[in-house]
Amino acid sequence: MSARVRVPYLFASWAVFAATMLTVAPAPAGAQTLPSSDDCRSCHLGLADERLSAPAVAYEGDVHAEAGFGCLACHGSGGTSRLEPTAGFLAAPDRREIPGMCGRCHSDAAFMRQFNPSIRVDQVTEYWTSGHGRQLRDQNDPDVATCIDCHAAHRMRPSSDPASNVYAANVVETCGRCHSDGARMAGRGVRTDQVEEYRSSVHGRLLFEDGDLSAPVCNDCHGNHGAAPPGLASVRNVCGQCHSVMADYFDQSAHGEIFNANDLAGCATCHDHHAIEPVSDETLHVRSQDVCVTCHTPPDTLGLEFERMAAILDSLELAEEAGRRSLEDAETRGMEVSQALFELEDLGNARTRAHSAIHTFRSGPVRQEVELGLAIARRAEERGLEALDEYHLRRVGLGVSSAIIALLILGLLLKIREAESRMEELIVQVERFYGQTLISGDAWHPTPEQLRLAASALMLEVCHADGELTEPERAHMERLARKRFELQGPEAEQLITLAERERGKPGQLDRLAAILAAELSLERKWVLLDELWQLVAVDGEASQAEVEFMERLAYMLGVTSADSAASRERGTSAVTPPERDAEEST
Repeated sequence: MSARVRVPYLFASWAVFAATMLTVAPAPAGAQTLPSSDDCRSCHLGLADERLSAPAVAYEGDVHAEAGFGCLACHGSGGTSRLEPTAGFLAAPDRREIPGMCGRCHSDAAFMRQFNPSIRVDQVTEYWTSGHGRQLRDQNDPDVATCIDCHAAHRMRPSSDPASNVYAANVVETCGRCHSDGARMAGRGVRTDQVEEYRSSVHGRLLFEDGDLSAPVCNDCHGNHGAAPPGLASVRNVCGQCHSVMADYFDQSAHGEIFNANDLAGCATCHDHHAIEPVSDETLHVRSQDVCVTCHTPPDTLGLEFERMAAILDSLELAEEAGRRSLEDAETRGMEVSQALFELEDLGNARTRAHSAIHTFRSGPVRQEVELGLAIARRAEERGLEALDEYHLRRVGLGVSSAIIALLILGLLLKIREAESRMEELIVQVERFYGQTLISGDAWHPTPEQLRLAASALMLEVCHADGELTEPERAHMERLARKRFELQGPEAEQLITLAERERGKPGQLDRLAAILAAELSLERKWVLLDELWQLVAVDGEASQAEVEFMERLAYMLGVTSADSAASRERGTSAVTPPERDAEEST
């Protein structure tokens, strides 16, 4: 190194380049020129020896190439006074020279500020304090890791690039290339199963199975450039970077001082180093039997604290199951308990705090946190039971309501049946009237009820005098039937339907007129004629056929022409206009 440093940069560069060119492609000495960075890559890309061509190929994607640095930025001195201590051409630097070569730029704050003001410039200083750096400096170990073993010499990428060796998901493999190599680690007293243990740990599963890049990897616990195993007393500080609550509880416990005094590895004593398993309540039983008893032997009962904690946590699990079962039972019955289920999730926070309080190594703080969770679980169970009570109450109310509705329906059916019976009786009377009086023609004296039925039939004949029964005529006829004959709406409608069925039989008009002429007084005949004229005029106008029919009917009833004319005047003047009549009918 010292001899090479004393060789002037230009002369050394020319000599190496000339030697290379003579080996690869002999040429006259006069044709040789001092190489530039571009000349280095153009020449090396054409070399058959992959050891010389591969760096040129890889460098195209290197972060330094992207920043505009050429080969001579690392392999040459650059001719500046700042680099005078390392002046000379470094074709293949010795491993001990690599930290200094990288440090020429990365330890210069003024220079690095031009590219990344936030980047640290103490990496080389940290490296010499690391296990790797001390082994290299003190033992000149040829297998120890240097900058290029972790960052790749000619294809270096930023740590944020997934293609980088030091990207979070790649760090374990990068470290494992050396630390899982039994031959390389032989004689150094270093285990080679760390990567295997890490992959099966809770941290490893987070990284490799869940893809969680926030999961701690090797450099999070051991450091980056100053990588070294943490001391026994500092294990708590390392774990506390993420698990700060547990670390605080541990410091407040009696174990913090005792572990430091006896060189016990804090967290790792219970949780191991690389093969860290997920914690569970069952873990408390295991730790109580495997770890605590190593110090707390009978008659010391403090070793049973984990067992007590486990029992307390079991009570929380049972309470949560009861509360959730109560709410889910109510939910399956259609009750609204979503808010209560949401509030039950707060129990998870109480459980987390209780698990953290385990690191006090006292059951009291654990019980205190569990009590908060028990209150949430009891409230959830009560809400579920209240919802179930409401459900049963609704069921009873539904039964009572159904019974009341059934009684109402029964009463309505009886009322309908009563109305049907009355209608059936009316139909019998109508059919008897038509059968005995209109059809048989016997000299029979009708009752007042049957006279009303006869008058209704006569009204129907008047409506059909012009060949059609209009809607205003039918509506007015139903109203007269309800008013004069004291019939209900359905009965009046049924009466008209039956009368219409019998209308038009031979001699029917003569029989109806004869019966009414014999049974009605003159005044009642005038009233009847008045209402019949209303029927004629209700649809707006009286046709010739209707006028002739009414004159004929008046003659058959024994009413004089003068009285008939007066009745026409009274009936037509008293009729309601069709629009208002339709509204009243509606």
